Amino acid sequence: FATTSREELIQMEKKYRANKGFARIKQLGIWAAALVFSYVDLGTTVVVGREYMSMGTAQGTHAARVTFGMLGVSLGIQTMATHLTGQGTLALLATMTGGKMLFDTFHIMTGRNPAGDVTSVTALVATRFMLVVLDSLPQSAAQMFLVAGLDEANPSALMLYSIVGCVLSIAYLVATTELDIDLSKHYRTNYGAVHGYYVENSATMQGLVLVGTVFFVMGYLGAKLISLAILTHA
Repeated sequence: FATTSREELIQMEKKYRANKGFARIKQLGIWAAALVFSYVDLGTTVVVGREYMSMGTAQGTHAARVTFGMLGVSLGIQTMATHLTGQGTLALLATMTGGKMLFDTFHIMTGRNPAGDVTSVTALVATRFMLVVLDSLPQSAAQMFLVAGLDEANPSALMLYSIVGCVLSIAYLVATTELDIDLSKHYRTNYGAVHGYYVENSATMQGLVLVGTVFFVMGYLGAKLISLAILTHA
């Protein structure tokens, strides 16, 4: 620093503060998204199941049983996986209450690892995978078919919002996982031909690409679900 000019030192300090502010904003965004997708998606599923039950028809009762049954199986398998990997009692409680992604995100942000031999990164990736495969994807497909098969001419807005929420949850989990992978130095070094399109230290560019990926996945998955529902009940 002895040969560094005053202007250069000022620019270095500005860059340091900008990077620190960017990291803080990114952490807040990740935390808020984890909170939303941990409990809002779960809450809407429960409310929709109760709404099916309140219809008082055989179709409504069947739809409610399917909705709650799939939710119970998903939470049960996730809880079993958490237990078998020895992540501890707190992780088990978080999984059973639908807050495992929030729990794993907290460990990532604080630099901690859960109990056992599983790292916080591995735990978060596994949680995202199970949420998509065991929860959001089956729920979105099942609710699309259930809504399409109802006798009522106009299904409630909440039922439709729940489907959209499941599709959005899948798109977010896929997009954020791709973001984490692309920004990884390991993947950028070993698979440079594929990874490296996210701009580092630019919240604007990362946000634009992330939003674009979310809309792409939502559009693709939504079109598939609508097509399957139409073909099934044609």
